[in-house]
Amino acid sequence: MDAINPESEDAERPGWARRRVISARRHWLTLTGPAPLRWLPEGVRRRALVLRVLRAGWRDLIHGYLSLQAMSLVYTTLLSLVPLLAVSFSVLKGFGVHNQVQPLLYNVLRPLGWQKAHELGDQIIGFVDNVKVGLLGGVGLLMLIYTVLLLMQKIEDALNYTWHIKRGRSLGQTFAIYMSVLLVGPLLVFGAISLISALATDSVVDWLAHRQGYETAIQWGGQLVPYVILVVAFTFVYMMVPNTSVRFKPALIGASISAALWELWGWMFAAFLANSAGYAIYAAFATLFIFMFWLYGSWLILLVGSSIACYIQHPQYATVEPDALKLSARAREIIAIAVMREIASRFQAGAPAWTVAELANHIDAPDPAVEWTVCALLAGGLLCEGGEKPTRLMLAKDPSAITLADMVTVLRDADSTGTPSKLKPPEDLQATRLIEASEQARDDVLRGQTIRSLIDAPDAPPSSYKPVPPTG
Repeated sequence: MDAINPESEDAERPGWARRRVISARRHWLTLTGPAPLRWLPEGVRRRALVLRVLRAGWRDLIHGYLSLQAMSLVYTTLLSLVPLLAVSFSVLKGFGVHNQVQPLLYNVLRPLGWQKAHELGDQIIGFVDNVKVGLLGGVGLLMLIYTVLLLMQKIEDALNYTWHIKRGRSLGQTFAIYMSVLLVGPLLVFGAISLISALATDSVVDWLAHRQGYETAIQWGGQLVPYVILVVAFTFVYMMVPNTSVRFKPALIGASISAALWELWGWMFAAFLANSAGYAIYAAFATLFIFMFWLYGSWLILLVGSSIACYIQHPQYATVEPDALKLSARAREIIAIAVMREIASRFQAGAPAWTVAELANHIDAPDPAVEWTVCALLAGGLLCEGGEKPTRLMLAKDPSAITLADMVTVLRDADSTGTPSKLKPPEDLQATRLIEASEQARDDVLRGQTIRSLIDAPDAPPSSYKPVPPTG
């Protein structure tokens, strides 16, 4: 046997730099890999969450997942901007404070440059002034309200996309929420502006300026107040618009990042306009082109913040490509059985009904997967919803009347959105006969199994739900 040569082992061993690269790469894969955060050591979970959220946000940007949504919102904004301002103008005019709309519009358009902002703002206000709501008639008024609601519906759809939500609100909820925003929103904006104006009066500023050490506070306050207003506005949008329960902390973090990006985007856009004459080739269309490009960047920032809030609240999404969240037929059936069993078990225990987020966390399944399953079961008449946002899930029938064969049939008939598919398969007699035979064999096995038999089975998971205490 040959003697072991230590020098040959040292020659084969990677150098110090190579070992450091391998160690750094292993550490990076651990932090950004698919392993759940709860599996990582407690000391690195926060770093792993930050890296995963940043990586997922960058992935959504470069892959164009958010770009199409932003471009759709630009088109809808151009269509609905004047009607939206007309409705807001009419509400404020009823309180005699409609003159505040024009300065606010100038301030919003400020990144376009003061000259372009005043030019475009005057044109928009001119269009709004020409809209005589009292002379529109019934059809005209309905079209005016429809275009405004269309914009708000598009915003909700775009934010639901960032949260991987398939279901929209019901017609009654949609109309009530949107009309409340249209009627109350302008008054809240005016109230906030009035409060800031009152605090920024010359007397208040002079009083603070004569106090020692307050000069720096005044300067910082002037810079921070617009940012704080943006953070509050974005937080409100992220919590109220998506059709899901958004926690305050993720919404606040996403809003803070969006507000910072908004300020940076405004500064960069203003610098570009001040130092570039390339847009002059568009001649008379330059203002419209600049406005559309600025709208695109603004909507994209709003969607990026919403996506970040989603990844913070649901870290499991950050390591999975959006296309990979689609389910196989086997996974759909497993999740559906777990969903129906847990809903029935909780009802039998007298505990509060599940929400989609609570149910997904309990059965350790991704929210989009549970969301799709719930959509299919709702459309198939096996589940129903109740309560306010977030809605809670209940069985639509007695658990003894719901068979697993019925549930599997509903899942097989659902399309990618969870609703019954309207696309008919080709008429192939041989293939149809084989599929019907396999379905008959499957139904013979599953027909005798009901949701009641699942929760009464000896191998059913033990119930750990606390019943609702009696009232009174």
